[in-house]
Amino acid sequence: MSVAASAPSSANTARRAEPPWFHVHTVADRTAEDLIRVLRLGFAVGVVRSRGPVPTTAGVLAFLRRWPAMRAHGRVEYLGSSRPRLVVEGIECDLEGHSANHRAALRSDFECFCRHATDYIDTVEYLYARWT
Repeated sequence: MSVAASAPSSANTARRAEPPWFHVHTVADRTAEDLIRVLRLGFAVGVVRSRGPVPTTAGVLAFLRRWPAMRAHGRVEYLGSSRPRLVVEGIECDLEGHSANHRAALRSDFECFCRHATDYIDTVEYLYARWT
């Protein structure tokens, strides 16, 4: 076999590479105020309509503002010519150091808000939910 025959053609290489217009930036351990700042500065727009039971960006921000101990994680997607989108994939909270009354109220609200989450963890000291 010759070297020329074994090397991939430029057309095949281009199809396998990531499109030049697609980029993702990970967002982790962020408060509501952090995410609002990203939106207000115009770095991204929120997800206004969600698919299925996934909450909208506004819905997640409202929940995070009610419960400041909660943190969000997700991504900012850069998709070609459209504006970058802020996609919140999940929320979590370390309950250590919170009073029993606060934990009970947070856990109740968390269960209601995250009832359709793909992944859901509720332990004595930790709450976690993720939507896919």
